[in-house]
Amino acid sequence: MENDTDKTNLRGIGHLISGDISNKLEFKLFSDSNVNVGDFVLVEDQYHGIPNHFVGRVTNIKLRTLGREDFLTEMSNQIEVSPMEVNPYEFRDSRSEILARIAEISLIGILNKGNIAPPKKIPNHLSPVQIPSVQQMDWISSKGDVEIGKLRAEMTGEGDIPILLDSEILVKKHLFVAAMTGSGKTVTVKTLIAGLYKTDKYGILIFDVHGEYFYPLKNNSKGLNELDNENVVIYGLGDKVDKGNQILINYRHITYGDLLYFYDWSSPQREALGIIFSDNEINNDYDHPLEYINETKPFDMKKEYGINIETGNVLKRRIKQIIDGNLDFITSDDKENLFTKIIDDLRFKRIVIIDFTRLSERSENILINILSRRVLNHNKQATQKSENPNNIFIVLEEAQRFLDPAESQNKGVMRELVREGRKFGVGLGAVTQIPRFFDERILSQFNTYIILKLTNSSDRNILEGGSPQNISDMFTEIATLYPGEAVIVGEAIPLALPVKIHNFDDLDLKKYRRESDDINVSKDMGAF
Repeated sequence: MENDTDKTNLRGIGHLISGDISNKLEFKLFSDSNVNVGDFVLVEDQYHGIPNHFVGRVTNIKLRTLGREDFLTEMSNQIEVSPMEVNPYEFRDSRSEILARIAEISLIGILNKGNIAPPKKIPNHLSPVQIPSVQQMDWISSKGDVEIGKLRAEMTGEGDIPILLDSEILVKKHLFVAAMTGSGKTVTVKTLIAGLYKTDKYGILIFDVHGEYFYPLKNNSKGLNELDNENVVIYGLGDKVDKGNQILINYRHITYGDLLYFYDWSSPQREALGIIFSDNEINNDYDHPLEYINETKPFDMKKEYGINIETGNVLKRRIKQIIDGNLDFITSDDKENLFTKIIDDLRFKRIVIIDFTRLSERSENILINILSRRVLNHNKQATQKSENPNNIFIVLEEAQRFLDPAESQNKGVMRELVREGRKFGVGLGAVTQIPRFFDERILSQFNTYIILKLTNSSDRNILEGGSPQNISDMFTEIATLYPGEAVIVGEAIPLALPVKIHNFDDLDLKKYRRESDDINVSKDMGAF
C-alpha cells in the first residue's frame, strides 16, 4: 500500500472552489482533464498542517460562465496555466469572463493509512483534485465471497479492484435488482448465481418467466446449464425438458394451502375448504378431499357440514376444472411428487430453474406462489424441530407482480417471505424493470440493491425511499449507466459503489464448479 500522501501516479484534474461538508463540493476541471459521473477523486488539502487526502465521488458535471466576481475560480484558471504558486489574497481579477466545466463531488471520507474515516472537515480553497491510483483505492476491497465485478472508476496505475459481496448478508437480508430493458439485468443475475453456487452454501430456486437462464438467448451466449450439467436442474414443459422433470402435479398432492392460490376464494368458500380438508373421515374414504368435493352433491355437503348450497356449487365447479386438467400443469396420472423432488434438489444445493415459457400466465402465478410457500413451510418445520434448515435463495423475475400491494393474487406469500424468510433460511432476490410499482415498506426489507440503468425518475424516486443508503446524489449516474454497469448499495458491500459487472458469457465457468457433491450445510448460518 503506497503512502496516502505519495503523489506518484496521481494525475491532477482541477482545483476545489466551493462547497460544504453537509452537501457537495465543487471543483473546476482543467481544460485538458476528463472525468465521468461516478468516478472517485482525491482532494489534497495543502493548507492544513498535515496533508489530508479527501475521497469524493463525482455526482454531476456542468458548464458555467463565471464572471469577475467569482475570483476564486478565476484564480484556479490562472493556476492551471502557471507553475507559480498564487496567493489568494493577492490575486487581482481579470477583465474577462471565465468559461469553466464544474464537477460536483459527494464527500465520502478522509484516506488515512489505507483506511477511510468519516469527514469532519473539508479541504481548503483551491486544494488540488486528482485521479487516485489503484493502490489508493484498495481500501474499497472487501472480504465478501461472491465476486460480482470490478470497480468502475477512472484510476491510475495497473490492475483492477474486484468487488466482492457478502453472500450471507446478500441472501439472508434479501436482494433487489432493478434495471430497464437492455441494461444487462439477466447477465448480472446469472453472474451473481454463479458466484453463489460456487460458495456451496445455498440451494437456488429460479422462477424463469422468460426462458433466459437455462438456454442460451443468442449465439455464443451461455446458459446456467453450462455451469454444471449435473447440479443445474430445469423443470418445465416441452421437448427440451427431461420427461422426469416435466412440471406436472398430480392433483392428489395439492394441499389446502396450495388450493388457496388457484382462485380468489370468498371467506365462506375458504372456510368450507378448510372444514373438508381437515376431516380425517373424508381422507379415509377418498384418495383426496378434492375427490370428495367433485363427487358429492352440494345438498349433501350442506347436510354433512352445513356448507351453503351456493358455496358448494362454486366449490364443485372449480374443483372439477382442476381434476379434469383444465390447467396445463395438473394431471390425474400417478406421477412423482414434484414438490418433493424440488425440495430434494435444493437440499443438495443445486440450482433449480422453473421454466414457465410453455405455461399460461395463470399457471405461472399459481406455481410461483405454491412452490414458494412449500419451500418456506418446509424450512419453518425444520426450524421448529430444531433442525438446521437448508439455506435457499429464491430468484423472482417480474417481482412487481407478486410484491405489488394492489395485486390480490399474491395472497401475501411473497410479502411474508420478505418479512420472515430470513428467520427460516429463505432469502429472496427480487428482479424488476419497474420499481415504481413497489411499496416503500416492502423495499425497505431489501438490504442490498443492484441498480442498473433506470431512466424513469419515478423508478429512481421509489428506490430512494426504500434504499438502505441515500442514493439521491447518484440519480444522474443511474440514468446514464451503460449495459453491464451498476450501482450497488447496501450491507453486502462496504459503501455504495459503481461496478462493472462481469459478463457471464466471458466467465471461466470451470472455476465456479464444485470439487465434490458432498452436502456442506452451513452451521454458522442456520436459519439466518
